[in-house]
Amino acid sequence: MEQFGLDYGDDGGSISSGAIVDEVDKNMLKQKHCVFCGADFQQPGSLGRHLDRKKGDNLHPSDKIDQLRQNVTRRKKPSGSDDDLVKQVNKRIKKQEIAKRYNSKDDVRERNRLRRKMRDRQIKSRLSVLEDFQNGFGDHSDISNFGHFVCMFLPVGQWPDTPPDGNLRDIVVDGVKRYKHPLWTEDKVYEAFERWEKLPHDMKQTVWQQECKQSLDQTLKNVTLYDIQNRKEIFQLQQQKLVDDYSKEDYIDYDFNDLDDFNEVN
Repeated sequence: MEQFGLDYGDDGGSISSGAIVDEVDKNMLKQKHCVFCGADFQQPGSLGRHLDRKKGDNLHPSDKIDQLRQNVTRRKKPSGSDDDLVKQVNKRIKKQEIAKRYNSKDDVRERNRLRRKMRDRQIKSRLSVLEDFQNGFGDHSDISNFGHFVCMFLPVGQWPDTPPDGNLRDIVVDGVKRYKHPLWTEDKVYEAFERWEKLPHDMKQTVWQQECKQSLDQTLKNVTLYDIQNRKEIFQLQQQKLVDDYSKEDYIDYDFNDLDDFNEVN
């Protein structure tokens, strides 16, 4: 199979450095396209920095990238006579003065003011959406049962079908040490495990199933699996709506797509 201009194995697995042909296309820098991973860039310099940063990983073999980058001319510190350096400094100062005069114009200052205001609205909307999303989850600050501890510190996909044992107790203790929650201590885990061990096996199975269900109910609370699966799109739509509302209050006209950070959802 061929992808991004690279030869992959028949099994469709990830490529290795040996799978890349020896002849590296020297024009890829001009095309602003990485033949190793398929990424596209706006500027050749961005592609060059990408190659330097990724060089040596599974997709970007060092020898091929060194071959590509060997003739690249990098920026150098100013050189020449003192007069040349003075001219360069004066030229830089002149550019700064021109920029200062430009930014002091009333229309430019007004655009910058609106841009800053929109940025504030963007940050405010993002924080509001994240806070609402987080508030949809429940709180687990009060834990007393060993099964509850296991549900807290073990990924859901690793929850056992049978009642947890001493091996999982050690995992829980490691989790308590790592996260250092003020209400969850190692002593509480050991005490909960001692009470757990005194239960009959049949009762353990029943209690463990109840703990699994209650833990999920308490965690998800008002959040659906759809919300979690599509959180990025939901965040963006909610953020856009809030910014729209804020802008209407201030009579600000804007293009939502111009807000660079709007598409960055944590």
